[in-house]
Amino acid sequence: MAGQIVRRISASCLRSSTCEQPENCIVKQRIVQWGVLGLVLVAGYVWGRIDATTVPRLSAQEGTVGPSDEAQRKILAAHEALKVAMEALKAESLYTPATRGMNVYGILTGGLNAIDDLEAGRGVDPETFAALYSDLADDEVQQHISKDSDGRLTYKNKLIRIYPTSRLKRLYQQRQLLTGEIQRTSSDDDQ
Repeated sequence: MAGQIVRRISASCLRSSTCEQPENCIVKQRIVQWGVLGLVLVAGYVWGRIDATTVPRLSAQEGTVGPSDEAQRKILAAHEALKVAMEALKAESLYTPATRGMNVYGILTGGLNAIDDLEAGRGVDPETFAALYSDLADDEVQQHISKDSDGRLTYKNKLIRIYPTSRLKRLYQQRQLLTGEIQRTSSDDDQ
């Protein structure tokens, strides 16, 4: 459409009696072409700005629906059951967290001692690792947490790492056995 406008104006310029010299006509054509182009660009910009204000802003969290009331009740029941299991593991000295809140990974794997893991510098479980990076260390641990030159967390100047893959696999298998996801075999008893 803009091209048709430019052609019509150019054609009228050529037929016009004011164009006695061809070079003047070419200059006028170029001025008209650039003027129309500028007008189209400005109109497009204005139209885009007006259109942008009518579109509602979206975010990744808008419109997400949480769990149903039934699912929320079951989550609460599971949380209560995990608290009871956590207290039982604490009573047996099998659960020593390094962070505030409940460590579900530690409970479902049959217990852990995150303080000993930090002291030894041999890695921590995934939930402790995430909680430490989320500033959820308990007060006793927090006083020994700092960052190295690369921004990684350290405990008493030892880099905090996640457990080695072999240990993670062993703990996941232990969790599956404890939760009944898999059945114990005779080879499990030998280990």
